[in-house]
Amino acid sequence: MILPIAGYLCSRSGSFGGWKPTYFISAGFTGFVLVLWFFLAADKPSKHPFISHRETTYILQKTSDESLGKRKERKSIPWKSMVTSLPLIVGILALICHEYPLVIMLALLPAYIKEVLHLENTTTGFVSALPVLSLWVMKTLSSSLASYLNSRKGGPFLFRRTALVKIFNAIASSGLAVSLAVVPLLQEPNELPSAIVAMCMANAFAGLHSPGVQTALLQIAPAFTGVITGISFALVAASSILNKLSYGYILDLKGGSKWALLFEISAVVAALPVIFFSIWGSADLQPWSTPEKKESKPTDDERLPPS
Repeated sequence: MILPIAGYLCSRSGSFGGWKPTYFISAGFTGFVLVLWFFLAADKPSKHPFISHRETTYILQKTSDESLGKRKERKSIPWKSMVTSLPLIVGILALICHEYPLVIMLALLPAYIKEVLHLENTTTGFVSALPVLSLWVMKTLSSSLASYLNSRKGGPFLFRRTALVKIFNAIASSGLAVSLAVVPLLQEPNELPSAIVAMCMANAFAGLHSPGVQTALLQIAPAFTGVITGISFALVAASSILNKLSYGYILDLKGGSKWALLFEISAVVAALPVIFFSIWGSADLQPWSTPEKKESKPTDDERLPPS
């Protein structure tokens, strides 16, 4: 939403134009979401004010099936096993390779559209929003498809969950790499629609990483998803610093090929998980991920609600 709004505002002058109202609108929307979160967020199904009986039953059954145990009864975090776990290491590396090219598609895309494709601010805002919309739509659709395929008990197209995440991730990484490689080849004025389609396709393929490596990282150790998610995205954030420094250095170079070099490097990085995640990746429960639990009676929050 903010990209087309920012493009429109930056094309205007006066009190209601420029960057200042863009930041005010962003801050206001963030504050609104924060207020909603305070009133609607809950750390247990039983504490949520609007959760349905069916959803509560589903969540409690799933957590019971995965033997997560109560948080106070779980053993300490198995750091040694985690840092030596090949599926975890490979998953984090694949996530880094996935996020690396998204810096171009999300952060540098408006600059590329204006500098290379020579569009005005208003048009740049709307065009920049299309790849972001493609990413969101594909994340939603592919995650729903993966959930459906995982729930199937018979018939064709049955996959083990490791095979399923590898398939989604291979399609995502290879499609993202090819799309990124194609974008700098389409710089002529008559190739503008094709360039926009290629950028949208790149983000659409990137959305397939949600049922791919991102799901794998959640499934290998459900009891420690908070720790794994925190470590994974901390390393992604650290790598993005080097990422942006390298991008800044390349964009400071003279010559018309700097953007092409930027996209080609990102394409190579995006393609790497097709190899190593397809070989060593996993979504299977790891031996170190099952917490040891003491015998205890279930609390009211852990009992399935009456039907």
